[in-house]
Amino acid sequence: MASARDIQNRIKSVQDTMKITNAMYLISSTKVKKARRALTEATPHFEQSERLIAEILRDLPELEDRFFGTAEPIPGGKKGYLILSGDKGLAGAYNHNITKFAESVLSAEEEPVVYVVGQMGSTALQKAGYEVNGSFEGIAQHPTVERARIIAATLCEEFVSGRLCEVDIIFTYMRGGVEAIPLQKKLLPLSAEAFRLTEDELQTPQEVVYLPDAKAVLSSIAPNYLTGYVFGALVEAFCSEENARMLAMKSATDSAGDMLRELSVIYNSVRQAAITQQIVEVAGGAKAQKRKKTS
Repeated sequence: MASARDIQNRIKSVQDTMKITNAMYLISSTKVKKARRALTEATPHFEQSERLIAEILRDLPELEDRFFGTAEPIPGGKKGYLILSGDKGLAGAYNHNITKFAESVLSAEEEPVVYVVGQMGSTALQKAGYEVNGSFEGIAQHPTVERARIIAATLCEEFVSGRLCEVDIIFTYMRGGVEAIPLQKKLLPLSAEAFRLTEDELQTPQEVVYLPDAKAVLSSIAPNYLTGYVFGALVEAFCSEENARMLAMKSATDSAGDMLRELSVIYNSVRQAAITQQIVEVAGGAKAQKRKKTS
């Protein structure tokens, strides 16, 4: 059995670890609240972009546009995927789940063009044998509108050029604020049906003049809408990751508490045994001295 000093050192080590895991739990909780607040503040801007797109489609239903797949397709385009993962570990099965889901999707494509947000996903997919055509590291932990715009601009450029004929986004969504589920959504081309709004929702007159023309306006607004969509997905993925990290750190903290209680019992037993041994030795010595005096 370990000595009392060894057990004390072990208790101190577990206490230090418990402080770290509890601090990481609190930090993750704060990050989730901050990200949710940023998404709430940015949502009205992107909703306005969605409304403007709906107005153009209402006024010009026969408009041919690359973003909506109504223009003549460019031959040779491949299907692209934007996969959102984390930059760090210590988040339970979060990164494992999203990469395995992505692998199952990519396995159905012959030559997928893969873009990854997060170092963990990029490393895992490369190990699985997939070529990562574009990696956005350092964004997963700090989702912002500006960073989402960089990603959206890259995808739009590849789509408009014809290198990509379609783009899907794969990310983790928090359902009900509790369950994290991997999702696959089509990012490009946009669906005109998704922008069907009622006249009350549009709140603009039927006759609108677009300068220089409707196609140019739509080509300018669509990337902004995609930026909002990517930003929302980044925040959802980030909140899912931090929630998984919170659960992992809470589990680690609870386990550390259980371990401390077990170590305390063991320490008390060892300490009690040591005290009993000392008493026996003192009593034995006293008896030996008494026999020596009487003999």
